[in-house]
Amino acid sequence: MSKRIPRNDGYRRTPRDVAEALDAAVPVVDFLPDPETLKKEIKKPVTLRIDPDVISWFQNAGAGYQTRINAVLRAYMLAKRKG
Repeated sequence: MSKRIPRNDGYRRTPRDVAEALDAAVPVVDFLPDPETLKKEIKKPVTLRIDPDVISWFQNAGAGYQTRINAVLRAYMLAKRKG
């Protein structure tokens, strides 16, 4: 005594509708930069002894103090390379 579920016309049309949609689809252009551009230099964790007033000065500017310290060190390194 099994009851059959009546098929809805929408189900019979679905594969054709999907095929038509795929035929009409436009390929997505890759918007990501190339992998070389995405690579970031991996930073090394180090232990560094810094005078308390110096570290406080960087920390008082808010979050990102380690990044600021790194930027100062990088600027010094680049200046020394030039001269």
